[in-house]
This record gives sequence, structure tokens and C-alpha cells, in this order.
Amino acid sequence: MSNSHPGWSAPAHQTPFSAPGSASRLVFQVSPPGPADPERQGSWPVLAIRQPGGRGDGAALAYVYQSPASPVPQNPGTGSSAALWIHGGSDGGPLCVVRPVGRAEYEVHTPEGAPLARVSRRPGRVLPWPRRTRWTIRPADGSPPAVGKAGSWYAWTFYLLLAPIWFPLWLVQLVYSLVGGSDPVDLDGPRRTRWRTAGAGTALDRRGISTAVYDLDPRRLDVRIAYAQAVLRSGSHLPPS
Repeated sequence: MSNSHPGWSAPAHQTPFSAPGSASRLVFQVSPPGPADPERQGSWPVLAIRQPGGRGDGAALAYVYQSPASPVPQNPGTGSSAALWIHGGSDGGPLCVVRPVGRAEYEVHTPEGAPLARVSRRPGRVLPWPRRTRWTIRPADGSPPAVGKAGSWYAWTFYLLLAPIWFPLWLVQLVYSLVGGSDPVDLDGPRRTRWRTAGAGTALDRRGISTAVYDLDPRRLDVRIAYAQAVLRSGSHLPPS
């Protein structure tokens, strides 16, 4: 089976990947594609990964495309599913592919099909006991997993203390959206997420309110995996296999 993208041919040999820009820090954000973003044969752009403050019609660090259903070579028993392909912004070459392999489970592969990481999401809840949404990145090379939980305990404490103020406002917005036929307003808590690895500290930090910004240490997490995690965290989830 082939893991090739429609319209491209994978290189004959896998080459080492180096992070763009500074080797010690990379800041980026995930945004909708711009009017000048390139299209690809057999796929369509769904997202762009850019530096904060960059122009929407300027070159991006990477582009995200969705392709039709195709099988996963390492997991033939999981069937077929749509894939998200992440391509470099400078030369347009493929960096990695993201596929669902189960409920809230995703695998990140190189264009040649070699595994890079598995990303999983555990949703948050209030009952029977509160817990925060948790994302876990398990690199395929055996490196320690990077775990990120939405918000911090003090942010959630402050959020709950202010519930008598924001909850009535949210109810009013909910009723208005139902009457007006618009989409309901999401009830989101603290969103900042830090992916930490045991003994190495923070590898990836997501911060921001209206537009999330990611601060990555490429020495602790492969940039391709960080891009994939940011795309999944943005809400552009693939349907389960």
C-alpha cells in the first residue's frame, strides 16, 4: 500500500527534517487559508500555519490540505479515512500526514509512511469528578510523552469564582442564538495548554484568547509533530476511523 498524496511523489529516501527559523524557539499560529495560498491537485487547503502578525496573503510556514480517503499502511485493519497533509511553506514539499486511528486517537506519519507520533485527546468533564481536557503526544522514537492539560488549577478556580457573572450572560446568549437561528455560543473554560515532558519542561505552549499562539521549543518536540498537534487542537479534527 502507498501513503502517497494525490498529486505528489514521495522522495525515494527519507531525509532529516530541521526546524525553520531559530533552533531554540518557534512561534506560530493556525489560521484559515488565505486567498493567495496555493492549491494542490486532488486536495484542498483547509488551514495555514503562519507566524503571528503575518499577512494572510503572505507565505506561510506550512499549509494544511485535506485529501480523499486512502488506506493507512501501518494499520491496514483500521480501514480508510480522510487525511490531513501538512506541507512546508517554502518549497511546498510534504512534511507529514495526520490520520485518525480510533476515537480521539490520531497518528502522525512522514510522507514515506514512517510513524512520527500518536496524539490522543481525553475530554474534560465535571461529573462524577472534574477533570481537564488532556492532550497526549507519544513520539514514535521512544522519547518521553508530552502531556498538555487545558488551563491551570488557578485559572479554573478564578473561572469558577466568576461563574455568577458569566453564566447568566451565557444563558442570555444561548437563548438569543436559539431564537435567532444562529449557532450557539460555546461555553469554554481556560484554554491555555502547556505540553510538558518529564524531566525536560515545556515543549509546546498554547496561549491567547481570540487567536491562539503556539510557542515551540524544537529541541524538545519535532516541529512536524507540533504542527499536527496544533492543527488537531484548533478543532479541525478528522472523523474517527
